[in-house]
Amino acid sequence: MPPALRADLHTHSVHSDGFRTPSELAVRAAKLKLDAVALTDHDTASGVAEMAEAGKNVGVQVLPGIELSAYSDTEIHILGYNMDLSPNGYFCAKIKEFGQARIERMRKIIENLRGMGFLLDFEEVAAFAVTSVSRAHIAMLMARKGYVPSAQDAMELYLAEGRPAYVAFYRLPPEEAIATVLKGGGVPVLAHPGRLHMRQTEISLLLNGLRDAGLAGIESGYFAHANSQVRFFRSEARRLGLINTKGSDFHLNEKQPMDYIIDKKTAEVLGIR
Repeated sequence: MPPALRADLHTHSVHSDGFRTPSELAVRAAKLKLDAVALTDHDTASGVAEMAEAGKNVGVQVLPGIELSAYSDTEIHILGYNMDLSPNGYFCAKIKEFGQARIERMRKIIENLRGMGFLLDFEEVAAFAVTSVSRAHIAMLMARKGYVPSAQDAMELYLAEGRPAYVAFYRLPPEEAIATVLKGGGVPVLAHPGRLHMRQTEISLLLNGLRDAGLAGIESGYFAHANSQVRFFRSEARRLGLINTKGSDFHLNEKQPMDYIIDKKTAEVLGIR
């Protein structure tokens, strides 16, 4: 019997709100003895080429990925894998649109903060970001300037939903996020369903609709999911004929141990070998 395949299918780099380069993430995957790793930065795939090259050097398969922010009564994230990332192709053109919406949102947040007396500008914030500017970069700048004790304080006091500087993101319907991944030749997966703050009956109804829209999988193995949640999401995947993925949602530090073992069906669908 062949050995089980191990993969971390949810990581973030400095190209969005992570704190490691794509190359460093490939090295991390090799140290964890993973067979495969996916780079799933928020609304950008700009770090994938670097990570793929580093993966070759350390013997780890790299899956091109992304995490799209969507909204339907609540925030829903859709992971995409194995899209065609040709510079002039459909997927990259669509991602540029999402990226521009993200930039406009960050400019509005900075404008709100300036109205509160914080001396910030977009160019300063962008200096923290390799590609995709996020609230995390604003928070880091606020901490560096001494406006708050830490970036976490900036998020909790000013930038989180319901706080004074918050601006809602472009409300991409999850069905459109799924369609974007599918049209790009990829595999769409619901990210961290345990963070949806829904009852199980509500999640089941949501999954019915997303499956009909083309959803291919559920991230049942997530660092913050309780065992009971994992069992529920795996049962839902069986009910709907979806794959199960696993991801650490790595940004900076390991959060809790994971086994990273993926099943045969998931490996086949994602082309992990």
